[in-house]
Parts: sequence; structure tokens; C-alpha cells
Amino acid sequence: MSYKRPRLTSIKTIEDHHRQDTPNPRICQSLLGSVIGILLAFSVTACDSGGPRISTYAVGGPKAERVAKVSEIVSKTAPPPSPIIDAHFVEEQIGDGRIGPSDFSSFCALTVAPDDLAAWRSALQPIESQNTPPKLVDPKQAQPWWVTPNDFSTLEFYSPKSLTGRYNGWVGIAPDGKIFVYSFTM
Repeated sequence: MSYKRPRLTSIKTIEDHHRQDTPNPRICQSLLGSVIGILLAFSVTACDSGGPRISTYAVGGPKAERVAKVSEIVSKTAPPPSPIIDAHFVEEQIGDGRIGPSDFSSFCALTVAPDDLAAWRSALQPIESQNTPPKLVDPKQAQPWWVTPNDFSTLEFYSPKSLTGRYNGWVGIAPDGKIFVYSFTM
């Protein structure tokens, strides 16, 4: 029969064993910092009970100034196919861009000579499938120049891409020379 000698436990052995069971303080500090950061982020967003901030940019002034400014906006990708007689524009920004991105919605009304509508139709592309059927969307603050629900049903629809550079929305052409443009980001 063999005799096993009892293993002696020293203070050093106990300290080594305890050290293996104790979490690394650096990992604990890092984890605690992450938890505090997440809680802080949630508390900042929870404090804003008013919903997303909406700011508006509108082109105003005399007709000549409006036409000049709106012509610049709609000619980012190509010049307008004909002279613009009158123009109105409002853009709404939803969100402040600080915590997450902002979304934009643009509303534009152009007046051109009815004889020039053929040039506009040929310069515009067909409406994309994600934008069909087109839906009437109104600016948050009503604008007297924006399309009415009755007139909306008479519009011919095209893509806003060639005028705004955006894929979402529509261009609606009325037979009287009015062109309505709605585009948005998401």
C-alpha cells in the first residue's frame, strides 16, 4: 500500500487560487464604462419628449428671386428644359442630425408655359416602382401653392431623380403648366 503525503496548503497557494477566481479589474472597469455609456445614451434620448425636431427652409421673396433660387435647386443634375415662369419651394428637415441622421422632404411647385410641357415630359424619367402608386403628401405647414387632392388625381407622374437627384418621391405634371415635385430621403 502506498502512502500519499497530504498536500500542504500555504498562504501563497491560497492567494494564487483566489487570484484565478477574481475578475481582472481592467475588464471590470471597461465593462462598467460601457454600461454607463449605454445608460447615458438612453437617458439622453428619453429626455426628449417632444419628438423629432422639424425645421423648415423656404424660398421666398419676389417672383424673380424665387425663380432664380428654385431654378438652381432643380438644375443640380441638368438645366430645366424650358424657362420657369414662377416657382415655390419648401424643405423640411426632420431631426437635428446630432443623434442619428436627419430626413428631408422637399415640396416644389413650378409654373411653365403649357406649350413647354412636352419638353419637360421628354426630359423626365418614368416613375420608379417604389414610388407607385404616388401618394399625396402635404407640407407640415399648409402652402397655398401646393397641389390640392382634387388636382392630384389629374397629374401625370414621373421620377424626381433628374430634378432633385433623389430616387424617392414624384414629379406631377398638370395640363395647365404647373409642375409639382415631392422628394424625400429616408
